[in-house]
Amino acid sequence: MPDLDRLARRLAPVATAVLVATAGAAVALLAAGRASYRLGPFDVELHARPGAGLTEVALPPLGEIRADTHAAPLRLTATLDQVDPDEANRIVSERGLDGLVEVVERRGRDAVEAYALRAALVALVGTAAAALVVHRNRWNLLGATLVAGLAVVGVTGGATVAGYRPEAFIEPAYTGSLRLAPDLIGPIRSAGRRIEVFRTELGRLVRGTVEAYGAVTAGPGPSEEATVVLHISDIHSSPLGMDFAQQLGATFDADLVLDTGDLTSFGSRVERAIIERIPEFGVPYLLVRGNHDSIDIGGQVQALAAAETLEAEAVDAAGLRVFGAAHPLFTPDRPYGDDEVREAVAAAGRDLAERVATLSESPDIVLVHDGRMAEELAGDVPLVLSGHFHRFAARVLDGTIYLETASAGGGGLDTFIEDQPPALAAEVLYLEGTPLRLVAVDRVALDPRTRQLTVERRLAESILEEAGEPVVAPSSVSPRAAPPP
Repeated sequence: MPDLDRLARRLAPVATAVLVATAGAAVALLAAGRASYRLGPFDVELHARPGAGLTEVALPPLGEIRADTHAAPLRLTATLDQVDPDEANRIVSERGLDGLVEVVERRGRDAVEAYALRAALVALVGTAAAALVVHRNRWNLLGATLVAGLAVVGVTGGATVAGYRPEAFIEPAYTGSLRLAPDLIGPIRSAGRRIEVFRTELGRLVRGTVEAYGAVTAGPGPSEEATVVLHISDIHSSPLGMDFAQQLGATFDADLVLDTGDLTSFGSRVERAIIERIPEFGVPYLLVRGNHDSIDIGGQVQALAAAETLEAEAVDAAGLRVFGAAHPLFTPDRPYGDDEVREAVAAAGRDLAERVATLSESPDIVLVHDGRMAEELAGDVPLVLSGHFHRFAARVLDGTIYLETASAGGGGLDTFIEDQPPALAAEVLYLEGTPLRLVAVDRVALDPRTRQLTVERRLAESILEEAGEPVVAPSSVSPRAAPPP
């Protein structure tokens, strides 16, 4: 124990120096860490401060894009203060959008280098000030604190630069206006070399920002080549939910709407008003009945010209082969125990697997209300969509991706009666290739009180990698062999 006490006494001054240096640097960056720079037609404020390893691009009043770009405890923010539309138009007319991107890239690189030096000096000044306040005339401790400050600033800055991942902006989170989300989230890109990814994402962001601020009239859509699918579930007769879903479909230019059930809450004819709005989507609409949708509700949807209710069958829509099956129970009639529900879902899942096995062509997507119904299809289909649990979830079983979306209706009446109602939520899927396979998914949530929108992008390859599955798994899923004649 004496040795431990001696070691603790020796380490105490070092720990104190590091703590004082870190606190001084942090306070200095919070108080004086902001600096503005001119990047072509954009005035941008840069700010580094202690926090999670994120990079934020704030575009007031349009919204904010955020990505997990590094591990070091330094939060980086670039805020667009002002846009000079005349200068933007001049550069675009003379050099095109690519020329504008080049201007921003060149001046942005110079600005970041200048800001990094400035931020380091500010942090070191803060360290020195803290050392003088805490240690005053104790020169040995003051010197130790200054050395600790140099080490903290150097290690933090070096770790940020060395570990920075610009490709993280391929899977960003966005908050802001629904109307502007496709332009600012941008087209789907696969990760490549760091500098190429940086230029691609910078180009996308500059183009989207110019478009959003109205400096040019044409910009990219949410995806350049992908088939766009809107996945909704659990509207529960909410008119707000239907408004949200239709705005989302129009904004992201969806080619197809897939509804995984609970379109209504009680399955009654009086809820027909929600059903009558389905043609307003203007694209094919496929429904599987949830445990709150009666057979009659399914028939009403089936009667619409642009819609279809899938009852253990496959259809072709938007270049996709989609198979869907209804939930086995209609729960508004009576309460069911958990064991009863599990048994019914398991039995329906076995029947579903048998029906899919009889298909001559394996479906691209399987729709169910409760994802547990399709677990026996793991490894036999590339993608399963579901709802029911009013939450976002993604998992992979034997190469099959299972996506679960939250409630597009915010839980139905809960939107109107709760003090903190659930968000209205849905997914936008992007599929590419031959056959079409999932490339990425945007999780979209809208707070019904504040109208604050959040969009979070996930790449299919990231979902597979996190599950420890080969990235090629969805494209290599083999269809079941057709049954003998």
